[in-house]
Amino acid sequence: MTTTFEPLLSDLVLSNLVLATLFGGVAWLVGRGGDRARLAHVLWVACFVKLITPPILVVPIQMSLSGTGLALLSIDGRLVVAAVWLVGFAAVLARGIVRFVRFRGLIRREGTRDAEAESFVRSLVGDRAWYSPHVYRLPIRVSPMLFGFGFHPVIVCPEQLWTSLSSIQRKSFLAHEAAHFCRRDHLVRGLEWMVTAAYWWFPGVHWARVQLERHEEACCDAWAVNKLGVTPRQYVEGLLRVVDFISNHAVGLPRLASGMQPTGSLEERIRLLVRRRGVAQSSHVVNGFAGAACIALWLIHPSPRAEMPSTIASAVRSGETTLDIERDADHGPAQMAMSVRAVGKLPDVPHGYWNRVPARQWANFSLELPGATFVADVEHGILIEPVNREPIAMTHHELMALAQIPSTGRVVIGDDGGQVKLWDLAAGVPVSLVGHHAAAVTSLAMHEHQGLVSGDQNGSVMKWDIQSGQVLATRSFATRVQSIRYAGDGQTLAIVVGGWEHDHGEHRVHLVASESLDEIETFPLSCATALVMSGAECDWVTVDWSGATRCLKDSRQLARISKDQVSSLVFSSPIQPFTFVTTESP
Repeated sequence: MTTTFEPLLSDLVLSNLVLATLFGGVAWLVGRGGDRARLAHVLWVACFVKLITPPILVVPIQMSLSGTGLALLSIDGRLVVAAVWLVGFAAVLARGIVRFVRFRGLIRREGTRDAEAESFVRSLVGDRAWYSPHVYRLPIRVSPMLFGFGFHPVIVCPEQLWTSLSSIQRKSFLAHEAAHFCRRDHLVRGLEWMVTAAYWWFPGVHWARVQLERHEEACCDAWAVNKLGVTPRQYVEGLLRVVDFISNHAVGLPRLASGMQPTGSLEERIRLLVRRRGVAQSSHVVNGFAGAACIALWLIHPSPRAEMPSTIASAVRSGETTLDIERDADHGPAQMAMSVRAVGKLPDVPHGYWNRVPARQWANFSLELPGATFVADVEHGILIEPVNREPIAMTHHELMALAQIPSTGRVVIGDDGGQVKLWDLAAGVPVSLVGHHAAAVTSLAMHEHQGLVSGDQNGSVMKWDIQSGQVLATRSFATRVQSIRYAGDGQTLAIVVGGWEHDHGEHRVHLVASESLDEIETFPLSCATALVMSGAECDWVTVDWSGATRCLKDSRQLARISKDQVSSLVFSSPIQPFTFVTTESP
């Protein structure tokens, strides 16, 4: 048995890294000897592109929860990681932009265009001559390079190096930079910059840049030699002069520049030139293998499917355990924290109440006013139906608890705004505001001689004088008040605290004196308890949400009532002690 979760942004990044690493592995295998530089360069470019492309086909991959640690970071942890990544991303972008803008300004201020060199470059680029790069000589020590992005890159050479080169060496240099232009390596620099900014934290990206530029230089060397028609030895002499210059002066490259640098692959470049293998055509088998691998890796996007450990899975299949899957509500459906744990032996097939269709009408009882009823159902909400009067319709927010005032035809209603109001059912309107809680009213209890008591969601209990609205006594609890009920004689109150929707925290019933609300006795309760009330069978009876009733002090089972009766008792306590009669089969 498996459970799935939607791909997160972190999953996309991780899967792209895995697939790009596979791209890199194929590229390294193809270009490890250097003689398939053209194909290896294409594969390394595909590796960079894969890092920033979205998935096309999603392929689920099963993972064991016990071995992979799929628990996600908390919201705070993810924010910290995102902040660190954003700082690095902004730093790489800002540094590149500043260096690009500064060097471009330097060329405009200090550079001298060389018309003769530009004419020679136009003759090399052929059909691209109409937008061939300009050639600038700079009176400062920089690396010779093709600099820029888009359709207007320029070739830059330091004046000191230019004057030291012979005519054939100058042409070799210009041909090398023209090769960068014709191969569109200046566009690759833009891709490289974006990927480096996004994956600045991943060392593999920096190693891939070295490999990309290694094959790029070999391809440009071979292109230049073929275009010029010179011997490899003549070209190598110019190459060594340039390498000697940049090695002595330790110059660097700005962002978006393709240029010569001191490199560990110099020996390989010379060897390939002498043997004329830098542009060797790969076999159809190699090309087919590399092409198929690229297409497959470009399409595939692995999405993890969490699989429970085999021990739990086998137990579930045998009926020995069930699963409890926890989801973090703060993360939403796209980001959930998930865990699987064995809960215990699965229960037998349920009988009676549990496998019946839920009743559409979930509360229904008669009010003190003759003929008046309280009805709550799924379709119409809450209706108070006085005799010979139009029903009073309310929502659950407008009526959270109700207490009847004997022999008056009036009721007290508490709402989720904390208001406690006195209503005249015959007139169908509220008569007065008894008082106000700081939180939603959760329970009301009324006794003919002891008066009105109310409790709220914050754990506050108040006893009221209905006529004046004066608070006669108060008491506070650590958790919400779930239910308040009078004893039959009115001398004692049973106050149940602890939210029913939570399976942790305090669940207790406090027996308190009606006059002062001082505590007399307290008992722990299970979270399944809906309320504790006075009964004819024993002093205090616990009523579970399932309908089971028991004596509070000895846990003796009394009866099982229907679910709508439980809801009715939660909304309003009967005036007389309630007699529990079994209405549902256990």
